[in-house]
Amino acid sequence: MILGRLAPSRPGQSGERSGSPTARGRAGAACCGISTPCYILAPANANLSARAFRLLRSVRLGKHCQQVWEIRSMSDHRGNPIVRAAVRLALAGNALAAFGVAHGQAAPAAAPTPPVTEEVVVTGSRITVPNEVAISPVIAITPETIQQSGANRVEDLLNALPQVYAAQNAGVSNGADGTAQVDLRGLAPKRTLVLVNGRRLGAGTPVRGGGPADLNQIPAELIERIDVLTGGASSVYGADAVAGVVNFILNDHFSGVKFTADYGLYSHHNDNPQGVAADLAAWNANNGTKFTPAPSNANDGYQRDLAFLMGFNAPENNGNVTLYGTYRRVAPALQNLFDYSACSLGSGFTNTSVSSSGVAAGHFSCAGSSTTAPGRFRLVNQFGQNLGGSRALHFVGGVGTLVPFANSDRYNFGPLNYYQRPDERYTAGAFAHYTFNDHAELYSEVQYVNDRTIAQIAGSGAFYGTGPYQVNCANPELSPSMITTWCGGVANPANNVFLLVGRRNVEGAPRADDLEHQAWRLVVGDKGKINDVWSYDVYGSYAITQLAETYNNDVSISRVKNALNVVTDPVTGRPVCQSVLTGTDPRCVPWNIFQQNGVTQAALAYIEIPLVNRGQVEQREISGNSTGDLGVYGVQLPTARSGLKVNVGAEWRQVLNTTTPDLEYLTGDAAGQGSPTVPIDGQITSREVFIEARLPLLDDKPGAAAMAFETGYRYSDYSLGFSTNTYKFGLEWSPLQELRVRGSWARAVRAPNSAELFEPRYVGLEGATDPCAGAVPVFTPAQCAATGVTGTQYGTIDGNPASQYNGQLGGNITLKPESATTKSVGIGWAPSIAPGLRIQLDYYDINIDNTIQRVGFATTLALCANQGLF
Repeated sequence: MILGRLAPSRPGQSGERSGSPTARGRAGAACCGISTPCYILAPANANLSARAFRLLRSVRLGKHCQQVWEIRSMSDHRGNPIVRAAVRLALAGNALAAFGVAHGQAAPAAAPTPPVTEEVVVTGSRITVPNEVAISPVIAITPETIQQSGANRVEDLLNALPQVYAAQNAGVSNGADGTAQVDLRGLAPKRTLVLVNGRRLGAGTPVRGGGPADLNQIPAELIERIDVLTGGASSVYGADAVAGVVNFILNDHFSGVKFTADYGLYSHHNDNPQGVAADLAAWNANNGTKFTPAPSNANDGYQRDLAFLMGFNAPENNGNVTLYGTYRRVAPALQNLFDYSACSLGSGFTNTSVSSSGVAAGHFSCAGSSTTAPGRFRLVNQFGQNLGGSRALHFVGGVGTLVPFANSDRYNFGPLNYYQRPDERYTAGAFAHYTFNDHAELYSEVQYVNDRTIAQIAGSGAFYGTGPYQVNCANPELSPSMITTWCGGVANPANNVFLLVGRRNVEGAPRADDLEHQAWRLVVGDKGKINDVWSYDVYGSYAITQLAETYNNDVSISRVKNALNVVTDPVTGRPVCQSVLTGTDPRCVPWNIFQQNGVTQAALAYIEIPLVNRGQVEQREISGNSTGDLGVYGVQLPTARSGLKVNVGAEWRQVLNTTTPDLEYLTGDAAGQGSPTVPIDGQITSREVFIEARLPLLDDKPGAAAMAFETGYRYSDYSLGFSTNTYKFGLEWSPLQELRVRGSWARAVRAPNSAELFEPRYVGLEGATDPCAGAVPVFTPAQCAATGVTGTQYGTIDGNPASQYNGQLGGNITLKPESATTKSVGIGWAPSIAPGLRIQLDYYDINIDNTIQRVGFATTLALCANQGLF
């Protein structure tokens, strides 16, 4: 569909591109009061509303301008259209003539200059190589690919690559830390090193031991190229480059003024053919308040982006200053708007005719949580063990009659979760460099980002695993059915019973984790030539990321226990907490979950608590290296055109990580957390030296248009009492100019982070089964006897009804680095008959030894039992 009056082409282009999906025509009116044409680009299949088109036309620009208005059509993960509109401006005119753009015209072509051999820095090596690439397997995302993708989030750009997974992205709600991370080859983000212009990006968050880099700190509008290197690169860049490296090359030499505005949303037509809607209808027949059907169409997840870029060249092009600022606002996308997530899908999908639960073949079924409303109750002893004949019950009707709990009584927690978190981000920064002479070029980078997001999941409550809860049999809120079932029919104030309670706090708001990160990054350096052979690059960098976290609407376990232990006030005759009468907690308000509509706002205000965590992580780095072309001294093979190049250097790096959770986090009193959050205070310092060499072996020989060998080594000494050695070897061979075969072998390391080293030990949820519980225990009588189980108890112990067990967790100061051996072989073909086409096939093998990872609950128990360690 053609929208409005269209111009013939973009500035600098002539005619229609071959195969272009964009329809164009000539604009009859002048733009911005002069004869500069406007450009409105729209895919032929774009379906943009008249309102959205009017919004684009309403944009007012400066007097002298060139414009490109784009309507980009994208798809979400299910192929549904995502409409995105963009307005891109490049200002020009007399006032900006210094930028090389004439009034009302496209930028003229530069005057011809003599051809030069460009020295380019490639990811995977510190050695500048004339018109070559590193032997390491590198995939480059080009500016054209970035522009055509329509993506505004860096993680979305990377996620299109098969070797990349965007971990901790905007779609993570349960367990989010507010960052966006990159995970190469599924080996976890902590094993992927992120660089900006070849230098380390600081940690993205102080939680989890100074987590991996946050891609939110990288302005997408400044990206010139993204290099993704697979395999170990620790000998070049240091620790953490186990799975590989992602290097963002930013535009630090922009000249002119550029403004971009983008707007997008998710548009989805609900018509799931696999039984979700039918199952929702069946559930709603039982209780329509739990599983509300999704609307027929969903338009959500709106995203607005603004970016401003301005650059100035110094006289005679001896330097440049580039300034930028961006703003992004993202609206949430709730699961309740989509038919495939309006209920929490169960495991009922089956290929048989009809499953055991009655679900037809090829159809899904709805599921949910047993922590529900009006609640699930089980009578236990004070240790949480089932009493004889006890079973899960819930009450129905206004009189509170207890009936057995069924699957249809489960709570639908899915709709309140976010598919996309709301997010607001500001970034600003500057890049500057100035060349005094061949021997000195000063450069600096300053970046700032403030990002705030909210991760939301279903409401908290009283969970089986946080009990048991004491209930007085004289509680006036109990129904006759409850007194009969739990108290033997006698409302005796001297009698207390214990219950496991699964009661969702539906009267309160969903749990919302408000995460705000503020980060600064500063780089100052100097580079240049020492003489005709040697060059140098020395820099210092400082990065700090600060976290302000407030977790809202969780429920206090200790307060719930007080609020359920209720009797009649002897003075007022009204329900009152025992803790009020005893004076241990005069603020207590009864939480009446034993009657319909019994929960009051005062009770919610009492049991709900916020949790607060603050922290920061700093990275300090001083690095210097020097590259020499020893071919000038004659260190060169007679079969090659150029000689040996080497790079030597040293590096000092320090990471400081602190977090200060509040008392609620520290004590683990919040029911919806599962474990305490403990503070971290640690410092890791490394001193490193490295060397790298590249030797051309053959050039322009029969069967070898080019062949080269490279190697590298790094020694790192850590303040924790250990040292590491990393190295690499690589060989490339081009039998033809169009064909390139390469192979590499490397050793990489990852040093333990602050959490893995310094996290204090604590008790928290860890396991789901007891191998000595049940009628037929997993462990033998002898193994269980070692844990304290007697012969008469064996086979009679009930498992935890909540299927939750605690374990002791924490860091280990004696940890040593994990190491990896990475091998890769690849072949690349760039046929001359198809310019721009490159076919690349890579094989890789990454083997990690001494992996730093928490040993699971079941594994620990099995090892202790089999080796007699109890």
